[in-house]
Amino acid sequence: MMNAQDDIFDRVNKTLRSVIPKSSREAAIGLETDLQALGMDSLNFLEFLLALEDEFGLQLTDDVLRLKAVRTVSDALELVRCAEAGSST
Repeated sequence: MMNAQDDIFDRVNKTLRSVIPKSSREAAIGLETDLQALGMDSLNFLEFLLALEDEFGLQLTDDVLRLKAVRTVSDALELVRCAEAGSST
């Protein structure tokens, strides 16, 4: 049985794979995977954050969308957790 943490990771992973360059889509992705190492540029990064908004029904602020604090998959998970809790939206 999948717990909520695993479900969030799977949804973030699926969302990430939809926006990273095709050449990186088969790469292994873990919590500490660096997003830039997957070939993401600033446009991919923005697409990823907007796709996370859609996937999780979040409303991220412009400050968060411009923030470069999301460097790893773990950072993205934390962003989702905080946004769902209402502390970073």
